[in-house]
Amino acid sequence: MAVTSGNPDKTPVAKDIFTYCTREKIETWHIVRNHGASGIVDRVICKACGSDHKYRKKMAAAAPAKSGSRAIVRSAGSPVSSTSSSEALSASWFSGIKKWGSKPVPEYAASQLFQLGEVFTHPTFGKGVVQGRRDGNKIDVLFQDQIRVLKSG
Repeated sequence: MAVTSGNPDKTPVAKDIFTYCTREKIETWHIVRNHGASGIVDRVICKACGSDHKYRKKMAAAAPAKSGSRAIVRSAGSPVSSTSSSEALSASWFSGIKKWGSKPVPEYAASQLFQLGEVFTHPTFGKGVVQGRRDGNKIDVLFQDQIRVLKSG
């Protein structure tokens, strides 16, 4: 059961907590392993990668981009208007991962049929959240850096 309100630093042992994974370098679901002497969460186990590490509070929001920020380019070559678009994608991705909760995250397989909102792990791109289905057997998947089109079912 995930803790959704109150002080996450006081989450009971063996309960789920959404926090920063020092191995994956993202916020994801963990299980509280133990508390320190002050009663604050001390160690957690990542449900995605299985690593056992010190508890890290959620990452602070990134500072807003300066008005003169330069555009970034997607791998497909289409320019993104500014870093704010990139930040919006990342925020949407984090939201999708958080909504998925503590359910198991399957490995991607092109033959598998994925549904809207479903989360999976791709061997190259990492965790992805299905955003929509296209005609045929293709899906739009939001990864932390961009949306990609993949085969599904």
